[in-house]
Amino acid sequence: KIERDQKMEEVGVEKRQRKVERMSENCSEIDEESVEMRCEKKHRIDECQIITHSSPCSNYETDIGEEFDVDSDENVNESVDEWMNLSETEFISRLELILSSKLCDSEAISDVSLLDECEKAFYSKSIQSFSMKQYLERFLNYMECSRIVYIVALMYLEKIESFDINLRLCEFNIHRLFLTAVVLSVKYCEDLVFDNQWYSIIGGVKGAFEMNVLEK
Repeated sequence: KIERDQKMEEVGVEKRQRKVERMSENCSEIDEESVEMRCEKKHRIDECQIITHSSPCSNYETDIGEEFDVDSDENVNESVDEWMNLSETEFISRLELILSSKLCDSEAISDVSLLDECEKAFYSKSIQSFSMKQYLERFLNYMECSRIVYIVALMYLEKIESFDINLRLCEFNIHRLFLTAVVLSVKYCEDLVFDNQWYSIIGGVKGAFEMNVLEK
């Protein structure tokens, strides 16, 4: 019995060693992939910053900067396959159409000064100078996520609007609300997720700090 137990223990040790070796090999492969991903990400960030570095987003209390600074259920529930089969131009046009249809009259929004701090965070002091189409094109160029992310983001916006009347989409808050919905959707839907610094660059907000505030 003692000999049998010893043999079983030896077999167990060998199995554990082989498992550790396999894990080490896998970790090496993952590390190599991670290095490649980090290099690619840095390249993408550098490329993206060329567009946005000179125009950081203003917050509610300050003036809006330059370009790319930000400050119906039936459509959302359409067949996912139909969304997937659209060309990029058609996909952007569909998103733009849905978002535009949800915009309410800015005058219908309460006096922004009366909003609480959480709600104010989504409002810009003035209407952005660039179109929603340009903003969407930017997301599709740099976000590196599947289209399902945008569909889920539209659903999030529906929920937000029904939850808080002061966060109905208008020209003053649509960019930050859309950005936040997409970031939350990415973190729910995707396996590969970047940090909020990267998403803040894409969305044109003031770094990871503001992105963290919006996400909360």
